[in-house]
Amino acid sequence: MRAPRMVAAALLLALVPAAACRHAQDGGSAEARVAPGGRVRLVEGAVQVAGSEPGVFVQLQPADGGAPLRLAGPLSPELRRLGGATVRVHGPTDRTGPGDGIAVTGYEVLGVDGRRPEVGVLAVEAGSVRLLPADSAGAATAAGGAGLVLADPQGTLARLAGAKVWVLVDTSTTPARVQSYGVLRDAGK
Repeated sequence: MRAPRMVAAALLLALVPAAACRHAQDGGSAEARVAPGGRVRLVEGAVQVAGSEPGVFVQLQPADGGAPLRLAGPLSPELRRLGGATVRVHGPTDRTGPGDGIAVTGYEVLGVDGRRPEVGVLAVEAGSVRLLPADSAGAATAAGGAGLVLADPQGTLARLAGAKVWVLVDTSTTPARVQSYGVLRDAGK
């Protein structure tokens, strides 16, 4: 009886990090790292930006109603720009600040204004603005005609080439009509 439990526990330990490491909607593969002696946490909820300068912090109000979690790590500036959005974050527990926190190693944007956005890096190719898939570092992972072609009548998006963005689009037209967007990471950063 003890052997099946050990096999089940080993299988569970192997599958949890694999599930957290899956390709995320953050524009590319998001890699979860397990902290020494820690575990990967996968939490869904609403991003909240709280405090006042210089003490602004980002937290996640879990969808299950639990206590807010402080969001830390190199992706927290991007999450700060997603205030009010629904996201799924993953990463190890962070104990560098007050309260319970997650050192975010990847995230997926699930909803902005109640709709699921497309996330990627803007590129201008042959006069067209395209939203290219991106890796977790924000680097475009496709080129040469790949990606979603976006309408840009005023040239606003073209001026943001290289930035990691979210967009809400109407894909019933070609090119897709952008209804709203937000910059997650400026070009060159």
